[in-house]
Amino acid sequence: MGKLILVTGGSASGKSKYAENLITEMERNFSNPKTTYIATAKMVDDEMKRRIKKHQERRPTHWNTELACYDLILPLKKLSKTEDNILLDSLSMYLSNKLLSFDEKKTSELFSQVIKDLSEVSDICENSNSTVVIVTDEIGWGLIPANSMGRTFRDLLGEANQILASKASEVYLVVCGIPQRIK
Repeated sequence: MGKLILVTGGSASGKSKYAENLITEMERNFSNPKTTYIATAKMVDDEMKRRIKKHQERRPTHWNTELACYDLILPLKKLSKTEDNILLDSLSMYLSNKLLSFDEKKTSELFSQVIKDLSEVSDICENSNSTVVIVTDEIGWGLIPANSMGRTFRDLLGEANQILASKASEVYLVVCGIPQRIK
């Protein structure tokens, strides 16, 4: 049986690097190490291209990569039948993609659909053969966003993080590059 590990922290806190190190350590402890990296970022501008490239250069070349900007269920269902390690980076970017692609007038529909989907994601992870590490942002410690979309994103991510943390066997908070196990 696999397990779900959630790695959270502020922006540029070192959470992705920590998650990558967790997976690398898991690969060392198994005789047949295989890892699939599920990327959720889209190359929408030059700045984002640089961020994505930085992440790509840091990852081992033997890791497989799948792009999942709008649907996490399909790739997780497929991969959870394997014994691969799975690193999903990041839930925050996935939710941002979903929110930006949705009609702002239908926010309540999006909220309920995403929460339903993430409940399914957590069930898939909990019952998989894989170890799944999910990277997410902790954004609820800042100012209240000035617009509706910002507040919706904050609330949606907070709810999503709670759903995944409740099912995770381990949760780490990364601050200033220092991971602290909180569950």
